Amino acid sequence: MNSLFFGSRVVLVCAAVVCLAGCLQVDVSLNVEPDGSGRVRLTYAMKKQALAQVQAMQALAAELQRAAAPGTRPPAEEAEIPLIFEEAKIRQRFREYERAGVKLQSLTVRTRQEWQAVDLRASFEKLEGLLGLPFLRDCAFALKKRSDGHYQLSLQGPPLGIGAGDVNLADPASLGELAPLLAGLAVRVHVDVPGDILRTDAAFSDARGATWEFDFDKEPRSFERFAAGAPQPLLVVFSGTGLFLREFEKPAATPAVPAGK
Repeated sequence: MNSLFFGSRVVLVCAAVVCLAGCLQVDVSLNVEPDGSGRVRLTYAMKKQALAQVQAMQALAAELQRAAAPGTRPPAEEAEIPLIFEEAKIRQRFREYERAGVKLQSLTVRTRQEWQAVDLRASFEKLEGLLGLPFLRDCAFALKKRSDGHYQLSLQGPPLGIGAGDVNLADPASLGELAPLLAGLAVRVHVDVPGDILRTDAAFSDARGATWEFDFDKEPRSFERFAAGAPQPLLVVFSGTGLFLREFEKPAATPAVPAGK
């Protein structure tokens, strides 16, 4: 990889984590039907000032790439943060997702006080069609049928990294340094499955629903469980009686690492 382009990626990753993390709230709600189709609702909000800073860094990364390789355009996924806030871009991206059986049902992009917020709802023909969606794009996501006939759905977030280094939330010194940047970061994940839940590590659950909540202000180390590399992903084991679901497995995105590391 061209060193100048690599440098732009590091700048972008640093900006995305520093500016985005402490000013971001994400809520993912997934409903899976017995035939593997379903619905997803994704809502996310970010402070407008932080969003403007991240977008400026995106533009800088694109300029650095053009300088490194004149006449080329940076790949779309390399030049974007996982969450998109422009309505036109979201609708364009979902037109591409339609090839995978994912259709946008409703979309609202609005400004509330100092926040920019997105609320989208989509349907999917098969669960693995969601793998390219914002937020899920960099996550590990899998559905497997176990030897006992039951199904296991697992989800694990992307690497918590700044540049080439990983964030160590178990280190009090690192945690103290990161606290001002990550304050306000909150993620909620809810899943409804088509069979009775037999086992889950979710904080809240009922017969067929499981919810995980990660709030840096309340429990900073909770994000260790969600990030890639955690001992165990978010997990739901549910009854496979009468179900014939298609299995799939997608690993988490691999963070960029400088040459020689």
